[in-house]
Amino acid sequence: MPAKKSDLEERLSLDAFIKDDKSIVEESIETKPFVFIDPNSPYSEAFKILRTNLKFTLQLTQPRCLMITSSLTAEGKTTIVVNLAASFAQSGMKVAVVGTDMRIPALYKQFGIDQEPGLSNFLNHEVELKHIIKKYKEEPRLHIVPSGSLPPNSADLLSSDRFLQFLAAMKQQYDLTIFDSPPVNLVSDSIIMGPLMDGVLIVVNKGHTRRKDLKVCLERLRFSNVTGFVMNATTEKAQKSSYYYNKGYGYGYGYKNHYGASQYYQYKQKSAHSSHIDPSMKKAE
Repeated sequence: MPAKKSDLEERLSLDAFIKDDKSIVEESIETKPFVFIDPNSPYSEAFKILRTNLKFTLQLTQPRCLMITSSLTAEGKTTIVVNLAASFAQSGMKVAVVGTDMRIPALYKQFGIDQEPGLSNFLNHEVELKHIIKKYKEEPRLHIVPSGSLPPNSADLLSSDRFLQFLAAMKQQYDLTIFDSPPVNLVSDSIIMGPLMDGVLIVVNKGHTRRKDLKVCLERLRFSNVTGFVMNATTEKAQKSSYYYNKGYGYGYGYKNHYGASQYYQYKQKSAHSSHIDPSMKKAE
């Protein structure tokens, strides 16, 4: 049952699963979660605290789906997804982490795997489910589903019966499935997914996330079970970029101005270029 809006707004002041400024680090492109690199570090301990709280909140006695999102970009969402999934796997649970940001995907980079084939390819009936699930060599209980090729209609794919079938299949195979989803305030994808989840976790970057943006985020997730927030640490890099993300990121009037649109068009141009390259030229390269 979704939490009451008034209760959530009261929790906007300080309440979060993690409050320590040193708890979570900014986005990185590491191919190994740092909870595996140093399991006894303060960062790893912070994820153990988050893991414990979520076990009680989500009542993880049966398979669950958890969506992790944010109000805007550059909140540190994907790093939290990766390390939280790794932490749950360390505790003995069978975990899958799914890249549902099909506009500006980042999950595959952090695990050092290929972006394709992935979720979008499965939802478009291009491949079977078994072909998009990647096993993580460092931890046999942790599997990854990358976002796949960049589609022009990610919201439609997430609204399809095929996505519901995907959710059912993941619950049959895994104790916990964690979804790395795009920013709520910029596109509709997470708003579509939210009501289908057992819980939604919102990443808040201290010194970067504005209170009014977070309120908009909560309003758009009013039909979802928002279980809590993760307070991410402020970094010098995030402070320097906050003006661009807070004031320079608009919705736009055409698709090309939307979140992830430039990546999609670059991807299509690259694909079109590759398909017209003569085979003999490829061998020469």
